[in-house]
Amino acid sequence: MKMKGLIVAALVLASSSVLADQIPSDAASTPVVEHYTYSDHLDIKRVIDSPDITSFCGVRPVRMTYEDHNDKVHVMEYQVSGSGCNDN
Repeated sequence: MKMKGLIVAALVLASSSVLADQIPSDAASTPVVEHYTYSDHLDIKRVIDSPDITSFCGVRPVRMTYEDHNDKVHVMEYQVSGSGCNDN
């Protein structure tokens, strides 16, 4: 019975170390979402990802990912009015 317990413990330890190896190393460097206000002064060197505002109608929050001049990546959330409205 003790042998089964040791085997189970060894399997649990082995599987947890395998799972830990699968966690992306950049998880700690994931940027925090910043909420835009009109008075913010943005330092945008390069836009990495921006939303497609033609795919919806109305105002909703969207996120843009960009890099500043210090090569730091930011994620900014802001309100935008979608242009996908059909005025029939």
